[in-house]
Amino acid sequence: MEGFKGMTVWELLSFLRSKVRQNVDLISENNKKVFENKKIGQTKPEHITRLSSVIKRNSELANENSNLTSLVHALQKLGDDYRQDFNEIQDIKRKHPKVPDEDGFKENVAEYLDKTINGELSLDEKHPFLGQKWFLERLYQECLSLELYEMCDLINKIKGK
Repeated sequence: MEGFKGMTVWELLSFLRSKVRQNVDLISENNKKVFENKKIGQTKPEHITRLSSVIKRNSELANENSNLTSLVHALQKLGDDYRQDFNEIQDIKRKHPKVPDEDGFKENVAEYLDKTINGELSLDEKHPFLGQKWFLERLYQECLSLELYEMCDLINKIKGK
């Protein structure tokens, strides 16, 4: 998976679709070869062996396409289901360019949670994650587990509950 690191979901989808098209083209070329050989009546054992390997390869490519297509559909569903969350994260990255990518983003969120809980960072209009539902929910759960009920009340007021 290292080769896909840094790709967006949409770039990965494009790559997978391209691979499916390449396989379809190859299957089509192979089918033409099989048809031509059958048409001219090639019955020698070496021709039959070659045709069998081409047919086997087509089957492998068709199975690969089935797997790739399932993956494309799963990624599209993921993108549709979590589009708002992805957009919120992208908004944060645009507004706060210091927020690191990938694994560093998780560490940064944990750091903001800790600083908010410890009072080092006020939960006000200057807070970088103030309008992010997912952050407020995570902060609420953390505060609830730590029995910080005043903070929970504040979060509920911010969330509009």
